[in-house]
Amino acid sequence: MNERGSILVETLIATTILAMILAVAFQTLHDSARRARRVADQRIAMLIAQSHMAEYPLNRPPAVGRRSGDERGFRWRVEIDPATGANREATVSVVVSVASERDPSARVRLDSLRPAT
Repeated sequence: MNERGSILVETLIATTILAMILAVAFQTLHDSARRARRVADQRIAMLIAQSHMAEYPLNRPPAVGRRSGDERGFRWRVEIDPATGANREATVSVVVSVASERDPSARVRLDSLRPAT
């Protein structure tokens, strides 16, 4: 009788340890998948930001203003303002911001100065 109780306790302890190991492994896999999804969203956001920044080449002065929109589950915004600083008359500031609608922490911002004339 004593041996049966001992086997039951050992089995319960082994099951508890296995359950804890599986819980930690599942949480690690979940966190890894979430981070991989965020990195993928940031990569797509960067590609969208780069494509919008490329719309303003260095040899053509951009008009001051703001534009925004949605693209593939991402919100983007382009802000073009007169630059501040030493060469403010000769340059404009172009800021492109892109954020994932699914994960707002997956965001990208590109800043650049472009010739005004």
